[in-house]
Amino acid sequence: MVIAGGGPAGMTLAHRLHRHGLDVTVYERDRGVATRDPGYRLHVNSTGTTALHAALEPGLWDLFLATSGMPDEGMPLYDEHLNPRPARDTEATEGVGAPVSDIPEHLVVSRSTLRRILHRGLEQVVRFGVKVVGYRSNPDSTVTVLLDDGQTVEADVLIAADGVNSAVRAQRLPHVRVVDLGARHIVAKIPLNDETRAVIPAQLLTTFSLAYDAQHTGLTFGPLERSNPDSPLIKEQDAEFQIEARENFALTIFNSVAEHMVPDAELFTAGPHRLRDYVTTRLAAWHPALVDTVGLWDLTTVQALASRSCVPVEAWEPSTVTVMGDAIHAMSSALGIGANTALRDAHVLGDELLAVAAGGKSSVEGIGAYEERMRDYGFAAVRLSAAVGEKVIGHHPLSE
Repeated sequence: MVIAGGGPAGMTLAHRLHRHGLDVTVYERDRGVATRDPGYRLHVNSTGTTALHAALEPGLWDLFLATSGMPDEGMPLYDEHLNPRPARDTEATEGVGAPVSDIPEHLVVSRSTLRRILHRGLEQVVRFGVKVVGYRSNPDSTVTVLLDDGQTVEADVLIAADGVNSAVRAQRLPHVRVVDLGARHIVAKIPLNDETRAVIPAQLLTTFSLAYDAQHTGLTFGPLERSNPDSPLIKEQDAEFQIEARENFALTIFNSVAEHMVPDAELFTAGPHRLRDYVTTRLAAWHPALVDTVGLWDLTTVQALASRSCVPVEAWEPSTVTVMGDAIHAMSSALGIGANTALRDAHVLGDELLAVAAGGKSSVEGIGAYEERMRDYGFAAVRLSAAVGEKVIGHHPLSE
């Protein structure tokens, strides 16, 4: 089997298949596990922990827990003056997975650290610096996978886990649209240490909080404090891993609708100082403590992002080429469930592919069963995230 993309979902699936003796190869466009910062912080609920627990061997699972954060369960809302807003219903942020021992419902993890963990043990499985750019379906249901270096490989199944800009999805399901939701974000990390904690309002040190005004301008705050930085498992890792796994930080996101932001041409080319100064100006009338948090930004981590979403589509006929994660159900970040939905894909598809390997069904039957379930929960998550984002972030409604 071939997996296009070495993100969290693709690598979780690769672990699950590899542990059960299946032949799997992952093609990842990045040239190495640490050549690019893959992002900031992920919220992992019981949906995600169930998938990871099923996929990872015990030592890696324990390493995942040691490097994760187990924050206070609160997810408060505030106005721009830090006055509490009515509490939000957090039910939609909860997972549907089976409880794993005494692990709390909500964990937070560093994307970079999780990426390092997911590549442990699969060094011979991942091919770095190679991107899947397309495929040819063969009469015998096998797939010829096309790589950007001009090479081809043969596979019985091709799985697109290559993100919102998936080349495989564009060929397999060209009618799936990716739309701009009209929200813009400026994102940065804040190191968490004694100096920054003296500035950050204590009520923001929870699972995730959001302050926003009547025009849907908002500032989100999400800390990550490692649960067991002195774990012997961390001390067994390389020096770079150890340094990263002991770093605590907070993710901050400035949100605004595109109409109230500088033009995209300026937004996406501005340097980090310019972006921070812009946010500080936009928040000048807000509670001083919120403005002060922006002054704590690590300027090496500042970037501007646009919010995009896939538009759900009707069912399609299954084949030996399938899709998962952001390649098929990229969604608004408003609920923080995108990664968990992708990890659910890895779990459900893993179950089906293991059943195929056991001889219980054909590859097309297994993939068809996965896709039927995935469309149900995946597209429901897309719609729900869009509805919440429309209300809280102020982005466009998702088209039908």
